[in-house]
Amino acid sequence: MTNVYHMDGSTLVMTHYCAAGNQPRMRAAMGKPGVLDFKLDSVTNWNGGSQEYMGELTLTIKDKDHITQSWSSFVDGKRQPMFVMQFRRKS
Repeated sequence: MTNVYHMDGSTLVMTHYCAAGNQPRMRAAMGKPGVLDFKLDSVTNWNGGSQEYMGELTLTIKDKDHITQSWSSFVDGKRQPMFVMQFRRKS
């Protein structure tokens, strides 16, 4: 899986190239400092219904060496358990 972040006018957008074969696109809203909340904008190559897709991402930049990603996926319109990944820069 790969995420690509880029600007669309004044808004940061992200496309998630998913192992499921779909590509959710999300737009960021600034929360508190260091936190970006991405909400679903659209999904390309989605078969609908029971095909899972990523629908939300909270990206927390703690400092220059630590980032946390909190993902929420959806199936049949229902939020699935959140998946959290923590990243640390290797020295």
